[in-house]
Amino acid sequence: MVTFLDPDRRPEIIGTVQCNNEVLGVLQDVTKRKEMEWQLEHEARTDALTGCAARRYLLEMAIQEFSRARRYGGDLSVLMLDLDLFKNVNDSYGHQVGDLTLQKLVQVCRAILRQEDLVGRLGGARSSPSC
Repeated sequence: MVTFLDPDRRPEIIGTVQCNNEVLGVLQDVTKRKEMEWQLEHEARTDALTGCAARRYLLEMAIQEFSRARRYGGDLSVLMLDLDLFKNVNDSYGHQVGDLTLQKLVQVCRAILRQEDLVGRLGGARSSPSC
């Protein structure tokens, strides 16, 4: 028998499963918790500035893809871009222009690459000025 609780109780508890008046389980709506877990995972995997894969996730996926290529003997392509002297952009034009430059670069990469290709960012920590 399933007993539904009074709506004035905790909204995530839907009801209880009972047999001979003994509670065997609780029916619980975990939708909000799962949505929050998904959101936190998404934020951890995504670079906040550019929206592409963050460093940790990018490296995890690289290990996975290298392993897959080794196991099945398939081809694997990796392209790494380095914006030489990028610090000069930030220093000369400000971090807003530097941020916009990185965002536009990711947009261009995504427009050129296939849907299944991964664009990620290894950098991202602004270094503090040395004394």
